[in-house]
Amino acid sequence: DPRGADRLTGAGARGAARDGGPTMNGPTITLDDGWQTLKTQGVQKIQEILEDLTENKYRIRITTEEYSQLYTMVYSMCTQKPPNNWSEQLYNNYCQSVKEYLSVRVLPRIKAKSNEDMLRELVRRWDNHKLMIRFLSHVFKYLDRFYVKRLSLPELSEVGSNSFHEIVFNAVKRDVRAVILQLILKEREGELVDRKLVKDVIGIFVDMGGTRNSLEVYTTDFEEALLLATREFYRVQSSSWTEQDSFPDYMCKAEDRLNQEQARVQHYLHPSTEEKLLRVCEDELLSIPETKLLEKENSGCEALLRDNKTEDLARMYRLFSRVATGLAPIGAIVRKHITDVGMALVRKQEGAGAAVGGSAAAGSAAAGSAAAGS
Repeated sequence: DPRGADRLTGAGARGAARDGGPTMNGPTITLDDGWQTLKTQGVQKIQEILEDLTENKYRIRITTEEYSQLYTMVYSMCTQKPPNNWSEQLYNNYCQSVKEYLSVRVLPRIKAKSNEDMLRELVRRWDNHKLMIRFLSHVFKYLDRFYVKRLSLPELSEVGSNSFHEIVFNAVKRDVRAVILQLILKEREGELVDRKLVKDVIGIFVDMGGTRNSLEVYTTDFEEALLLATREFYRVQSSSWTEQDSFPDYMCKAEDRLNQEQARVQHYLHPSTEEKLLRVCEDELLSIPETKLLEKENSGCEALLRDNKTEDLARMYRLFSRVATGLAPIGAIVRKHITDVGMALVRKQEGAGAAVGGSAAAGSAAAGSAAAGS
């Protein structure tokens, strides 16, 4: 929820961060005192709020006044004159506190669960993490605007995302991927699965691409394994169908499966996967077994042409036109069929002509004999 960070505080919490900050001429704030306040009243409090969060309902919140005090503390600590300017220390402490929370509180909770429960915990923790980072980025906004920009350091939100990636995601991604692939297999076998959960988890693989919106993590850590599993699944399916089913029945099953895979992309996969996924399916269901299918005795392409199975012929063209070389073998069979039918007609006509000629000759001979006798 994009407004989640605002809901953690009062309605005007973000307003304090829009300006350069308040002007303070009070006593110098030491690093220990200032960070202790920010840690206990800001970082740790927001973490406890999120730990207590159930069904997107906040039992406790940080008030607007509390938020403003935290922001003012950061501003003051970053604008004091050296050696009491604590910008560097606050940046490092922020990074360390985020990483410590992920290592100590988040990762163990995810690893303690398995199967779909693990996926749900991962989704919950990622959603909470985004809320926490959004809120803390507002509190420490002055760091982003000046210290981070001046030294070309990663912004606070980027530190948050990268930390989750390195500490949490990398530790569980193999187990998570295995569960997701198992759920997809179950769905392919006809079972109902929690599609929203699958979509949410796959969305995390996409999110791990970071601020550059790169799909490298999604492609490397999930999509490649999905395509391999898909190829193996349809290799087995195709082999079984080829042995057991007629060509028309096989085509009906293949067309249905291709439609299912296209719908699967719409339900929970990234759109960029569609072309690659369908190419794998077409390869295993159409390209590889094409020769066997077309030459099936009593139901192959020749039989469909012979029996004028227009609906099956239309499906055959529709399916194999999806494959780069799919129509060439069909064209060869059609040409042979046309030639054979044409030659049969010619032979039939020639046979009929010979029969007519023989009858005419016999009639002429009979007439001649009759004339001679008279």
